Amino acid sequence: DMKFKSILVGLLAAVLYATSAAAQTTVTQTTLSSAATVASTQVTVAATAGIAAGSTLFVDREAMLVNSINTTSRIAQVSRGQGGTGAAAHAGRPGV
Repeated sequence: DMKFKSILVGLLAAVLYATSAAAQTTVTQTTLSSAATVASTQVTVAATAGIAAGSTLFVDREAMLVNSINTTSRIAQVSRGQGGTGAAAHAGRPGV
């Protein structure tokens, strides 16, 4: 019946809205401490605050999924070229 469908659609919209709001996170800015080659599976960042396993790092036009982060050495193990971006070399100290 139409009333049931309307209620169901409203509940679904509320759940989707709540889920997307909960997924919002703070944007953290740092830099790479050293260059990264195309084949690198780890990157060293200047600061680790706000970076955790499951985070995505954006360096230049590349997205990297953080698999793990060592807060002492500031080394992140990453999966490169996420979300349709391509793995690329990153020289110097690009922003993250």
